[in-house]
Amino acid sequence: MIRGAARRFSLFSAPLLALALIGAAGQRSAGVVVEYDRAIPLSDGVRLSADVYRPDTAGRFPVIVARTPYDNARDPSGRYFAERGYVYVAVDVRGRYDSEGSFVPYVTEGRDGYEVIQWAAAQAWSDGTVGTTGGSYTGFSQWLAARERPPALKAMIVMVSPVDYYDSPVHTGGAFNLGGRLPWAALVSARSNQAIEAHDWSRALLHLPLETADRAIGRDLPAYRDWLTNPERNGYWSRLTVEGHWADLGVAVYHMGGWYDEFARGTVRGFTAMRGLGATPAVRESQRLLIGPWTHALSSSRTVGAIDFGAESLVDLRAESLRFFDRHLKGLADSAPGPRVRVYDIGARRWRESDDWPPRGAAEIRWYLSGPGAQKGGDAGGRLVPEPPGAEQPDRYRYDPSDPTPSVGGATCCVAPGLYPKIMEWGPQDQRPVEERTDVLVYSTAPLERDVTVVGPVKVRLHASSSARDTDFAAKLVDVQPDGTAINLADGIIRARYRESLAEPTLLEPGRVYQFEIDLAATANTFLRGHRIRLEIASANFPWYDRNLNTGGDPARETRMETAEQTVFHDAERASYLSLSVLPAP
Repeated sequence: MIRGAARRFSLFSAPLLALALIGAAGQRSAGVVVEYDRAIPLSDGVRLSADVYRPDTAGRFPVIVARTPYDNARDPSGRYFAERGYVYVAVDVRGRYDSEGSFVPYVTEGRDGYEVIQWAAAQAWSDGTVGTTGGSYTGFSQWLAARERPPALKAMIVMVSPVDYYDSPVHTGGAFNLGGRLPWAALVSARSNQAIEAHDWSRALLHLPLETADRAIGRDLPAYRDWLTNPERNGYWSRLTVEGHWADLGVAVYHMGGWYDEFARGTVRGFTAMRGLGATPAVRESQRLLIGPWTHALSSSRTVGAIDFGAESLVDLRAESLRFFDRHLKGLADSAPGPRVRVYDIGARRWRESDDWPPRGAAEIRWYLSGPGAQKGGDAGGRLVPEPPGAEQPDRYRYDPSDPTPSVGGATCCVAPGLYPKIMEWGPQDQRPVEERTDVLVYSTAPLERDVTVVGPVKVRLHASSSARDTDFAAKLVDVQPDGTAINLADGIIRARYRESLAEPTLLEPGRVYQFEIDLAATANTFLRGHRIRLEIASANFPWYDRNLNTGGDPARETRMETAEQTVFHDAERASYLSLSVLPAP
């Protein structure tokens, strides 16, 4: 196996170097014995490196497995669970840190996960029952392993994870997640994490053609190019999704996420799919959902973006995990499951509990666009009204890909501070600088006369035309405070060529009116009395998503740009609207 003592020294200082050198001989302290660099043999001859934390007492215990590409020595949970009667196995995935083999993101995680889980179940210290845990890459690798149906797997805690790598994060609505995927591919491009802060990301993310953007920063990133050059939902993505496999999954899952996390749509989809389609009634009953006002770094700070949500917004996620595992791995009936769904209401600053998602009683309410929405500034923009409009003139704006509408805050992830102006302003941010641009349409309700509580999916139906053969339409849901501060809640995008199918693109006929559906995932927010509900429409959210160059050419290889004249319709025959899931007034 590949030894990592020197690497651990560089990350964690001299005391940890000494521990790493103990190796498989182990270490005992405070009722826990630790075996470092335990070899897990796989069927193809590759050996993975695991650090094994177990109670320092005789017996067999349920096992918790966490497989990570980010160095198993950094996993902080091993001792916590071992002190509470579990064996915790922290594994470096194939080709990363101390594990053998070559790393290709996600491709082998299904089968590797199956074999690791069954290996853990067969050890002398195991009672044969296995759970898995982790977030982000470690979350999605759990889904891929569960797809292989390892018999020993009984429970998973999946945090900030996609369930379909095509849709979230790579090609959301058909637009490529440039600001997330290119830096992340560079970060994990070698056996250990790479220092990527020195790259000129402002230049790299503007580089054309996109296919060679990795070479522009002096790197060779095959995974990035594979993602980019498979823009349609094709066979490449079939191994990187759980969609279509829900009925095969017989595992209890605690789905944890954040409203301002890139994978919020995956968190919600995982819960609703397993709740409705899981293998058995008991499995469907066992699903739990927790979403806080957090970014990808779950429950790490009461201040998220521009908002201090207070101490009540924080949750002890390890304690939550322990209760869930106690119930499903140890069978402790007195480990109360709690409410099936707990989500944080961003506007009301409180937690909401329910049995299902969206909550029972929530109803779809539509707010229709009414012009003119094209003037600078939210107060001078268009309106959101409860009734379909009559005869109205459309709104127009010009989208220039050489000066794209910028990303400011939002559900972003996985890039380091300072990589690109404003891209690391994660989470809720004041959107007024964006709304002042002439390439943004703004539609708002009148100040609300009562609280309006939105809990559930957010969608936009847009009737629009373009002078281009292909373009994008982006939407953003915003909560406008009485002082004018405009806080983003959810956003989405649709690449016009994928308006009918993500598998079979169809270019636009310039000037023709089409209907576009934009999925903004979901939110939980009470728009308080005196606030306004706002919708922004633009044609870019850059650099989070790549720029549509408007030519209809191959997005990976195109270098030529065209300016697009965009027209949004909101009349009786071509109504455009915002759809929200609203709870009845108390």
